[in-house]
Amino acid sequence: MSEVLTRLKLLRRQLDPDRPLEDLRLYVEADRSPSRHIADRLIDDPVEISKYLLVGARGGGKSTELRHLARLLEEAKSHTVALVDLDAAGITASSVTAFDLLYLCSVALLRPITDRTRAGELFKRLKEAYAREERERASELGTLAEALDGLGSFAAAVGELAVDSVAPGLGKTLATAAKGIRLLPKGDLVPESSPAGHHLLVVCTEIVQALRRERTLPLCVLLDGLEKMNGEANERFKHIFEETRLLAEAPFTLVAAAPPSTLTHVDSVVNVGYQTVPVWGFPNAPEAMDTLIQQRFRGVELNPEIMPAAQRSPLIAACGGLPRHLIYMLRETVLAARLGKSVTITQAHVEAGIQALGEELARGVHQDHVRLLRQVDKDGQLFKDPDGFIPALFASGRILAQPPEHRTLIIRYVAHPLIKRAFFSDTAS
Repeated sequence: MSEVLTRLKLLRRQLDPDRPLEDLRLYVEADRSPSRHIADRLIDDPVEISKYLLVGARGGGKSTELRHLARLLEEAKSHTVALVDLDAAGITASSVTAFDLLYLCSVALLRPITDRTRAGELFKRLKEAYAREERERASELGTLAEALDGLGSFAAAVGELAVDSVAPGLGKTLATAAKGIRLLPKGDLVPESSPAGHHLLVVCTEIVQALRRERTLPLCVLLDGLEKMNGEANERFKHIFEETRLLAEAPFTLVAAAPPSTLTHVDSVVNVGYQTVPVWGFPNAPEAMDTLIQQRFRGVELNPEIMPAAQRSPLIAACGGLPRHLIYMLRETVLAARLGKSVTITQAHVEAGIQALGEELARGVHQDHVRLLRQVDKDGQLFKDPDGFIPALFASGRILAQPPEHRTLIIRYVAHPLIKRAFFSDTAS
């Protein structure tokens, strides 16, 4: 087998559309970089405690932007960064409450404390506060070492790049958790003013104070994984960020990747203390997306020209600006080349990649959906439909959001290019 085919196989393995980019050497910065936007503000005034929510469609790059933000803050030496990755921790986003998340953030803040005896004492108090009236259940949460191991992390943020045994010099994820962290889920709303909420905030504050005595830098917690919600996203978003101020009043800066519901529903998180920062992906930025493709080839030491520009362009036009969709099609394209034992990527391989994503997006779409999609694409705006299909169509990437044009305020919504190809007779091929 040729060296090119071997490296194409390695590339296909790394093209996972459902995982964020871990090797930030391959990162491509968008014109409206959310991570740069937030980092500039945090570095300008690191003492200020602020709360940010990254919002946008699933697959737009929120998780990758979190990792890039961590890198920027580490390089600036402006903050002590703690990381919470729900996926790595084995936690289903739809199952957690603000009370659970404050507990998880507090556990993450115990990791950098060098006085492990003190950290163990604080973890005992934290477990008791989290268990509420059932303090005897605190023992079910395990030891501090077990909790930290189960919490997981994402390594690219701190610049740790592992060496891949197949291709030396390649980064790979360290975001693994052996068993997942243990929770005591109850699902109820815990206000910040309630005895349980107040108690947990008090212990969290003690952890922050202990950490600040060792490290003078302000604290920033990055929370990933909440965006992976389905039909319950709007309800869960309100439950976590609007109906209680537990996270808003936490004594540390927080940046969280939020569910996509904020672009399809009116919210009031600004009144609670959060700032929302949209993650748009790469709409109308073909050059950046072309760079993204080329970077992935270079990451496995392949010349990007084995996939000529004429073959890259159709993928870029078909992805709608969503990095997830581009990676999905690129993976299927590379697989088609591999299966055909081809050392160059041809138009037929690209068409196979586009077909794979197109079939996924078209699956389950019925006439009522098409009627809504046509109207949204025509008007450029969302509207309330009795069956509530539109939020689901947006969350699944069938409707795309375009950022406001220069000196305008209104987001424009459009149907995905492959949805148009499949269902709009005037654009179908």
